[in-house]
Amino acid sequence: MSDSILPTDSDLLAEFARSGSERPFEMLVRRHGALVLSVCRGILRDANDAEDAAQAAFLTLARKARSLVGHRTIAGWLHTVAWHISCRARRARTLRQHREREAAAAAFQNARDDSGSPDTSLLHEQLHAMPDKYRLPLILHHFDGWSEVEVAQILGCKLGTISGRLSRGRQILKQRLEARGMRGIMTAAGGAAVEAVEPTDLMRRDRQRALPAGAFVAVASRAGAMIHRGGRNAQAGAQAGFVSTQASALSDGVLRVMRRSKIRAIAAVVVVFAVLVGSIVGLIAYLAAPRSQTGESFDATAAPANIFFPRVPRSDNSITGVVVDANGKPVPDVLVRLYANKPDAAAGRRPVGRTWSRTDGTFVIDNVWPGKNRYLLCLTNGAAPLHADMGIDIESYQMINVGKLVLKPGRY
Repeated sequence: MSDSILPTDSDLLAEFARSGSERPFEMLVRRHGALVLSVCRGILRDANDAEDAAQAAFLTLARKARSLVGHRTIAGWLHTVAWHISCRARRARTLRQHREREAAAAAFQNARDDSGSPDTSLLHEQLHAMPDKYRLPLILHHFDGWSEVEVAQILGCKLGTISGRLSRGRQILKQRLEARGMRGIMTAAGGAAVEAVEPTDLMRRDRQRALPAGAFVAVASRAGAMIHRGGRNAQAGAQAGFVSTQASALSDGVLRVMRRSKIRAIAAVVVVFAVLVGSIVGLIAYLAAPRSQTGESFDATAAPANIFFPRVPRSDNSITGVVVDANGKPVPDVLVRLYANKPDAAAGRRPVGRTWSRTDGTFVIDNVWPGKNRYLLCLTNGAAPLHADMGIDIESYQMINVGKLVLKPGRY
């Protein structure tokens, strides 16, 4: 590569999207052809299928050119697209071969088999799974052939940063390949096992094997221009005879996947936004709502007509009131009992609730269960005992203010 990396991928895409000329697209094919063919050959292991998949990747590039203008480099995007197209093609081929074997009971023979070359599908699988900050420098340096200085220019990073990422990326890639048993994958042409090579050597050899031929570049460039003039329809290139129908179908398939992924991403954003807006609206409504009476100061002397409160859990039902003497003065420390009924009180049975009046005469009996004919009884001890009583009905989900309980002389 020369010291100058101009025109950039973005410049070439902008020119192609504007004019539809073959020249900028041909430069992109020459620049990234080895990368795309390397991925397709490594996964498909068949020269014919790999070329169809690579053509499909560049057809997809031609159809998505406008949306990619502004990217520093399309190497990472092309690697991802080539990976997905090749995986789809491999699944389709496996299914087709299975059907053919069932129908004809004969092994499918490839026209030009690359089985004698190393299987690098695992290399591209692990490279595809790496973070972009390591993946892009590796792709640009080892597959597109840019120097470290040029990679730093393309990605807008310092040279030291790129050198560090390349070194760290090779180390990560080697560890992942070894963890996946790369040694078991590498075999010699005669079938004997050989030592697994370094990822750097694998990428270099793969690129050398995958350098695009002039015919491939010409076909891809012409097909890209035809698609631009044909309204980004992949069938235009296929009908003109520049690309195979399989390449056109693969390009259509991966574009459908891209559209579905975009729709799912938009739907996820809409759902998150709707949940967020709903939460905010709910919080605003809660804060703007008037406070419940349960949060206000309680007047124990209020009339029984004002005793109903918003529904609360049954265990929070309460009876409140104030104990006063004949002169209306609050009486503290009076034992207040609640019985299930009046006969229970007369028989001295155990009350269902009890409390003492406070210094201001008020009292509260909590955890009151609903029922009819409940009986409230207040008693004082001493030489001159006093009492007060009242029958009440307690409904579900209710807080009751019985008002004033006036003590009368004598025992109950």
